[in-house]
Amino acid sequence: MNLKEKAKDLFDATKEPAAEIACSLFLDGIVGTVAPGVVSSMLAYKQKRQERMFEEFMLQIKNRILVLEERLTKLEPDEFIKFKEYYFGIISDYALDEVQEEKIQYIANGFINIAGMKNPSEDFILTYYDTLKELRMVDIGVLKFYYERNAVDRERTYIDILNEFQIDYDQYKAVRERLLRLGLFTSKRAEKEDDLYKNILLLQDIIRKSMKGEKINSISFKRLDRSDSMMVSKFGRSFIQFFMNEI
Repeated sequence: MNLKEKAKDLFDATKEPAAEIACSLFLDGIVGTVAPGVVSSMLAYKQKRQERMFEEFMLQIKNRILVLEERLTKLEPDEFIKFKEYYFGIISDYALDEVQEEKIQYIANGFINIAGMKNPSEDFILTYYDTLKELRMVDIGVLKFYYERNAVDRERTYIDILNEFQIDYDQYKAVRERLLRLGLFTSKRAEKEDDLYKNILLLQDIIRKSMKGEKINSISFKRLDRSDSMMVSKFGRSFIQFFMNEI
């Protein structure tokens, strides 16, 4: 059964009377754009992976088909055309190119959230999906860990992340640095280093005055925060809300 047949079998079997628009979106999209590109020029192993990824994408959408349908019916005709002919193709490409099947749920959730946005920015969509493409499941796990630690879950520690993804501490640090580089994390490192430098200058001044026998006035050292310098950035929080929550 090829991808076109799988799409028909999956969505024809949905039989949701209120989901006609959402189902036709996939059936028309597969027939018109996705299937020819997949079938024509890919190596066999890549074809199979892409078909598996897109089938998972369809399954994820099917699980929330009524939510998507409700949002599509609220779009203006020109907005629906853009969603169907433009955003569907873009997000389909991201699904087809993905290599970790577990990430498809996030691709699908973002797709559904786009349908609920009023005139979404193309740059906004591409930035979010390009960033997601750069991440692996371990990166997403660490990002969610920091987000939930600040929000609701204060019981888990980084040890839980090491055990869950079978990584060591150096790998964990590398993941945090990658999240920082992508703008999903922000760091207080520069601020901490600045406070440390000021303390060193104060200490040098105390030593100098002590050696000269000068009076040393009351000195207040900068308090050095020993807490984790990493935190989820504003972009990171909106990224999580876009891909992992319903907006």
